[in-house]
Amino acid sequence: MKIFEKREYMDGGPNDRGFTVGFIKTNKTREDLRKEQGHGFIDYIELTEEAFLKRKRQAEYNLKMFDI
Repeated sequence: MKIFEKREYMDGGPNDRGFTVGFIKTNKTREDLRKEQGHGFIDYIELTEEAFLKRKRQAEYNLKMFDI
């Protein structure tokens, strides 16, 4: 299975880096996901499992800041 980061872009300009709106684990290809979406401002970036787990650990670490 592949892990994809779902990224949404604001205007598609040269400085638009977009922001992550979620992650998807699927057997489909990037092209299949883009065809299903039908929205030009959403893209899918394939991640390795190590990169995904690193982002997950960072998110959990950041979430702990709100424990009071």
